[in-house]
Amino acid sequence: MLNAADFVRFYSEIYDVAPFPWQADLVERVLGEGLWPDLIDVPTGLGKTAVIDIAVFIAAATAHKAGANRLGRRRVFFVVDRRIVVDEAHTRAAFLAAGLETAPKDSVTHQVALGLRSLAPHMDQPLAVPPSLPRSPGNREVLRVTRMRGGVTWDASWLDRPDVPGIVVGTVDQVGSRLLFRGYGVSDRRKPIDAALVGMDSLILVDEAHLVEAMTTTLVAAQLRDPGDAGVPKAKVVELTATPGRVSSRTYLFDVDAHRRSDVAWRRLNAAKRLSLVQSNSKEVVDALATEAVNAVADGLDTVLVVCNTVDRARHVHDVLCKATATKREPLDATVDLLIGRSRPADRDLLVKRLLARFGIERPRTDLRSAILVATQTVEVGANLDVDALVTESAPWDALVQRLGRVNRLGNGAGGSRAVVVHDDADSAVYGAARSVTWDLLSELAGSSSIDVSPLACRALAGRIPEAARSQRPGVPLLGIPTLDGWTRTAPIPMPDAPIPFYLHGIDRNVATVSIAWRDGLLVEDPMGADTERSDTEIDADLSLLPVLAVEQVEVPLHAARRWLAGDAPTPVSDLEDDTETAVRDCSTSEPFRALVWRSNEDQGARGRRVANGAWVWINAEAIRPGDALVVPTERGGLDQYGWAPTSRAPVLDVAEAVRFGPDAGAGIPRGRLRFDAGTGSRLALEPEGRVQVTRCLRALESGEASVEEPVGAVLANALRSLLAKPDAPAREERLAGTAWTGEALERLAGWLPRTVLRDVPVFPELITTTTDRFMLVAAQSGDTAIDRDDEQPECSSMGPAPVSLRAH
Repeated sequence: MLNAADFVRFYSEIYDVAPFPWQADLVERVLGEGLWPDLIDVPTGLGKTAVIDIAVFIAAATAHKAGANRLGRRRVFFVVDRRIVVDEAHTRAAFLAAGLETAPKDSVTHQVALGLRSLAPHMDQPLAVPPSLPRSPGNREVLRVTRMRGGVTWDASWLDRPDVPGIVVGTVDQVGSRLLFRGYGVSDRRKPIDAALVGMDSLILVDEAHLVEAMTTTLVAAQLRDPGDAGVPKAKVVELTATPGRVSSRTYLFDVDAHRRSDVAWRRLNAAKRLSLVQSNSKEVVDALATEAVNAVADGLDTVLVVCNTVDRARHVHDVLCKATATKREPLDATVDLLIGRSRPADRDLLVKRLLARFGIERPRTDLRSAILVATQTVEVGANLDVDALVTESAPWDALVQRLGRVNRLGNGAGGSRAVVVHDDADSAVYGAARSVTWDLLSELAGSSSIDVSPLACRALAGRIPEAARSQRPGVPLLGIPTLDGWTRTAPIPMPDAPIPFYLHGIDRNVATVSIAWRDGLLVEDPMGADTERSDTEIDADLSLLPVLAVEQVEVPLHAARRWLAGDAPTPVSDLEDDTETAVRDCSTSEPFRALVWRSNEDQGARGRRVANGAWVWINAEAIRPGDALVVPTERGGLDQYGWAPTSRAPVLDVAEAVRFGPDAGAGIPRGRLRFDAGTGSRLALEPEGRVQVTRCLRALESGEASVEEPVGAVLANALRSLLAKPDAPAREERLAGTAWTGEALERLAGWLPRTVLRDVPVFPELITTTTDRFMLVAAQSGDTAIDRDDEQPECSSMGPAPVSLRAH
């Protein structure tokens, strides 16, 4: 039987290093007391993510105990509330799961695996696994790992059995809405199932909980109203934070003295960094931020992080620094990048992977060209960066502590690490008065010198920080029994129905957002040279066969989307979940345009179109609703390589097909689709000969010929192989210039194409196959054009836009 002393061996076997003292002590405390703490207070950089390992170990150690009092939980939810998640928690969980699968029989890890398997003793189904994991035939999966975030759909496959242990990395909205019986993008029949899976026999770990106090307050209130008589443990919420605003008797307090004997921990706790202050004003603050970054590079600091409070300001600083690198006289000798949360996962994942190679904690420490990263609050949580210098806008104390945690994170700096806070006196729509209160306090502490801001020094300062210097706590509506009872009714949902967002984010927060995707082919050029919108019927056919996935979308505030479509001047937005609309002068900067949105038949009213259960329709800015998933023509701009850019008029890359052949698609490319039309050659950046072949095939198909000389899939596959064989072929993890395709995705596509068949794009609602100039390549073994579904989309519930085959269902 496993005990607390076994955790050290278990952790060492998985990661080949010993755990920090607090990690081993937490296991001993939880097992000894038989209780989980409500809050875990650990400094940044000391491995809070390892609570996932602790939760799994305790689940295995207590698996033999039956009933509602079992300490371990089958399901572990790790909640991170930032739009950009570098997937480190998910990667860690997947690494842990792989270690459990392959553990030697004489190891403690193998005993942990046996304990987890005992929680699902009747699960004897074989598992198809990647060839990289050396599992024996018929060996069962030990621990299922999945993630819920923008761009990766909730993986329903692991939820088919409530007894299987699993780890889920998710967001506040995805986890919280499911627990409250109102799962976003979940059908009404599925909602109570997801509520049970999240709300029973689960451990909900909330990272940097000071950012999501509304959610934790609501979950605790819901637990108090749970009778707990289901025979299995209730959900347990554990908050993780480096900046606790409150301490209770159920708080696990970090023991500093216990870490003196750990060289690694002590070096990180005392990581040298000094903080200095720069006073500026609203007109000069952008130049001040850029100047401090340039000075840091000039002083020999190789990696510099600049953190701004809004996306708009981050872009301005980025532009200034880019211009500095291009000046002919004394140009800035450094690479300059931008990282914001409001971006498509399809773009963001590639960017983050590249940035981690330069700014990540595991990067090679070699003599490279200096690098500057301009970012928003998105780096405060989940971004495991380690930079030599930080330049940041003033912010509340808790936000500054998170930003400071990215400087000399591992404590390997030689004492030259620095941090600079730049402050302007303009009112902050993002942080309110807390920013100024923090600045006044820092000014008093610094005097004419700098301040020690090592992790230990910040913890010592925390006792002198007034509540007014912390981020404003949201007002949370009281969760009463009538409201909770109303949520448990899911078929039908009662009217009126209490809105979930107020209970997850607070009543004084602006959380209304929409999601936007961009697609080619939504406009046609008329004889006068202007772009006109294609008909709704054609749009329905295209978007039904190639549905929008969350990985294509960027989430923006409702007010920002409305102003963009209306052609009005954009309003600054932040990367906080509670983004606040800033007053700007109303003026038109461009022509208004319309976007597509899915509307049910009831929503369409007098339109009179009844296609299956709804249809895609064109709407203007005033018709946008909170939560809408918009599809915009790529010609309208609004997005660049870094993310949301409402002033950009450059065409946006259509990533609809490329993401279906990315790393998450799987070896069989189950979601593979490829449009075959006049734009195929340019979207794939084929060689001239390949484009000629595409045109020849299209003409043959348009002329009504029954077949062409060679199957279209084979023609395209040969053209791609010629492209990939060139000396300047795209790298596996880099996009081919001007396209959405990486070398890896093109390789997958080339291998998939010979196994495809060509379909005409049908026209709904008649469901008649007609010969058109638009075709779709689909997997031959599918036998039909079954709709590809993404559970995060409103039209992809149990009532979709077209008939679904039994096989697809």
